[in-house]
Amino acid sequence: MRNDRRFVFNRGSNLKPLGKVLHISKSRKIILKTLGHPPPINTEVYDEKFNIVGIVYDIMGPVSSPYVSILVEKTGVNPEALIGKTLYIKERRLRKRGKRR
Repeated sequence: MRNDRRFVFNRGSNLKPLGKVLHISKSRKIILKTLGHPPPINTEVYDEKFNIVGIVYDIMGPVSSPYVSILVEKTGVNPEALIGKTLYIKERRLRKRGKRR
């Protein structure tokens, strides 16, 4: 059984830690090292205050420990302030199908 840390906020959504921000690229994208399996491209990324930071733009590096490039969407987000902090993604809930009759 995996020991995933999940954070529940007032908005009723579960956030799963994506990874820790390592640095900012020359093209102003956030580079972070994932803690586990990388999310799909275009997944929204949040900070600890449930603010949208950007979207997953690219996944690179080895399969065992991939890196994620995040395209910053908002102009109010300062990428340099996020260095060393953990970013999160929303945990997707799969809808269960009903019984076939």
